[in-house]
Amino acid sequence: MVYTAWDNLKDQQVFFAGINTLEKAGIPPSHVRAYMLIGFDTNETWDRIWYRFKLMVERDIEPYPMVFHQRGQKPRVDLKCFQRWVNLGLYRFIPWNEYRRQTKSDESVASWHRLYAA
Repeated sequence: MVYTAWDNLKDQQVFFAGINTLEKAGIPPSHVRAYMLIGFDTNETWDRIWYRFKLMVERDIEPYPMVFHQRGQKPRVDLKCFQRWVNLGLYRFIPWNEYRRQTKSDESVASWHRLYAA
């Protein structure tokens, strides 16, 4: 397993150039785990989170969300819900819109529908 990170949407080109380089060297994307920081970027939206997630899954890269929170503050429960769903591998067989958790936000479901149900 090769570990890397894709924390900012603006780094998409650099991230996938690295993935392509690994692939040319014989390391398939399925052997890559990419940490994805969520909740840090003030411009981040659920659309942007889902976009990064979808591109990684489409390339067979294993996403690993990490929720950012300020010291002394509780992390956003909707982000923690997403983190649990992804890191447990539930995304492989339970669509987000069918994942039943009280901490899942309506905004995250609406964004999921925009990207996946379109």
